[in-house]
Amino acid sequence: MTVRFTTTEEEVLAFHRHHYETDPVHVRSRKKVVWVYPMFYVAIGILLSARDFQWTPIVIFSVIALLWILFLPRYLMNRSLRHAKKRMADPNNRAMYFAEREMTFTEDSIHAVTAEADDKLLWSGIVRVDETADAYYLYTSALTAFLFPKRVLTTREEEELRRLFVMYKLL
Repeated sequence: MTVRFTTTEEEVLAFHRHHYETDPVHVRSRKKVVWVYPMFYVAIGILLSARDFQWTPIVIFSVIALLWILFLPRYLMNRSLRHAKKRMADPNNRAMYFAEREMTFTEDSIHAVTAEADDKLLWSGIVRVDETADAYYLYTSALTAFLFPKRVLTTREEEELRRLFVMYKLL
């Protein structure tokens, strides 16, 4: 099965969002930053009020901790997407993100062709496949993936692709 397509900026950003939300390293790091630091703020408030018990430090540092928990995740996501947009805007990266691609899926490999590259990847080179409502992400490592939008597939082609994923225990 051979499919030609060009990815859109929205699809690339959706991949970055998906990767940021599901990558185990990002998830662990975010949990530490979002939950551990606020505990320190509350502890500081308690320590400052310990000598002559006053509510003011506890309330102030608890509010800071609450604001941290509420707003930091969104800030981190937006920062990650801003960095992704900067990488996409770089002329040296445009071809990597937005070149017309032709991908051929066979029983033994995936063949991806652009004007600048010609890659053949055995199915054993796919670490995992993540599926969203709009795309498949074929990871070749923990950090890199082929983005394959579902919009370019017919129902029959999608069934064939899913069969290959299941055959190689990727879905």
